[in-house]
Amino acid sequence: MITVLIVDDHEITRVGIKASLQMIPDLQVVGEASHGLEALQLAKELNPQVVLMDINLPGIDGLETTRKMMISNPSLKIIVLSITIHDPYPARLLEAGALGYLSKDCSARELIKAFQTVMAGKRYVSSEIAQQLALKHVSPLHATVFDTLTLREMQLVLLLIEGKDLSYISEIFFISPKTLMTYRNQIFKKLKIKNEVQLILLAKSAKLIK
Repeated sequence: MITVLIVDDHEITRVGIKASLQMIPDLQVVGEASHGLEALQLAKELNPQVVLMDINLPGIDGLETTRKMMISNPSLKIIVLSITIHDPYPARLLEAGALGYLSKDCSARELIKAFQTVMAGKRYVSSEIAQQLALKHVSPLHATVFDTLTLREMQLVLLLIEGKDLSYISEIFFISPKTLMTYRNQIFKKLKIKNEVQLILLAKSAKLIK
């Protein structure tokens, strides 16, 4: 029996993933986590063989959760399933030990294929992400100013781009609004911009958003 832990902060997404995995014989979803700390605790208690991991999690993000899980259990097979498929996320998650990386827009058929590939001990990356990784590897022109940010900083940038207000972001980051403002200003300084409007324009030029 293959045991699976699903990590995603949206219950409806977890329900959809479980429905897709039902098509795989001899598989059991043994746990669900809505944030990084819960995922780490359940991984320790349940010892699943496979973890389906989101990136944008409250508190500890998917990258840090992946790193900690791989340190505790190097044989664990982690598949990232996220709406975030642009640099620098895929490369960093794969470097952290994830064996698979898929967009949440993928079909149930592709998710199953990725799952079976990873269970065989091989890496599975969706074609769009694989192309990005290949381009970045062969061409420095593909690098962007966002490559200078940490994953935590990129998580904040993406939330700002999505138009999330600071009170919401401070809650999921577990920091005060004042600290968050300081953090945001430090990122703006790194990117050499002054406000969210310039951030969105910069993200468009780097093709992070359409």
